[in-house]
Amino acid sequence: MRLRNVSKRVRYCVALWCCASAAAQTSSPPAANPQVIPTPKSKVYIIVPDPEEKRSVSPPTGWNPKPIHCPTKQPTRVEVLPPETIHLEVPAEELTLGKPFTLRLVSNGELPDWVSIHQSVWSSVEATMRPVSAGDGKQVTLSRRGVGSISLMPIRTGKIQIGIAGFLPCEGVIQESITIMVKDPVERPFQFFLSRDDLSLGGLIYLNLDKPFGHQLLPSMKLGPSSLPLPINQRSVTYRVTSGESRRVISFDPSTGFIRPVGAGQALVEAFYNGARAYACVVVVQRDPMVKFDMNRCRDLVPEGALKQ
Repeated sequence: MRLRNVSKRVRYCVALWCCASAAAQTSSPPAANPQVIPTPKSKVYIIVPDPEEKRSVSPPTGWNPKPIHCPTKQPTRVEVLPPETIHLEVPAEELTLGKPFTLRLVSNGELPDWVSIHQSVWSSVEATMRPVSAGDGKQVTLSRRGVGSISLMPIRTGKIQIGIAGFLPCEGVIQESITIMVKDPVERPFQFFLSRDDLSLGGLIYLNLDKPFGHQLLPSMKLGPSSLPLPINQRSVTYRVTSGESRRVISFDPSTGFIRPVGAGQALVEAFYNGARAYACVVVVQRDPMVKFDMNRCRDLVPEGALKQ
């Protein structure tokens, strides 16, 4: 599985790098993209033109690749280089969710001028690292030969693995990773909500006893008005469930945020995180949830104005 992922990154990174290098050295873009073809040796690849690719290409905006100066005119053989070809350094042993940091790249030789970045989070259920980002491209800022940096932002808390993949011309493909710990921020979030879906529905969740499928609350936060929503670990959130009924309306697992319908009625889920609150009104009906069971929307249970109208 690891080699399969490497080959995908190699195909993309090397082809893009070579095309951009060629475009940077000529007045017009190349007529065809090169592609990376695996040789009989499992970890060796050869760069060749792709005859089926007819459209021209140009490098990404702001990317200025270095020209290729290989000592031979033969097709470049590209191997996956051994680990620690490039050493990765972070500024602290523990970083903070949503706070940018600088990842330092150190090498005894050259550094790639562009790398693909991915983040993975440790899953105790699966006992493995689970990918949470899909290979964003970053240009490396070079301070001197063999030393460069990339600005990154942790997007999950807990045990996180930062991985990079890049191409060194005439040498090979680098694939490095570093594991870090990411903690929750201490300040109150700009916005705290229990689910993007719930937010669009004004915190209203319909469940049906005839189709007893559950619903999972996925708490998220925004650190500022222009920041992207970041998922919050369930263990960092405190929940409280109240109901105006004499019987149970829902069952709720705070460790997973999963809600299941138990009886018809309404229940309010209140969540607390770093001084912020979020609410979800759960309406459990006996029939199709498209039929309005009650428009009360937990008004007897929630503070006025807490839920969208």
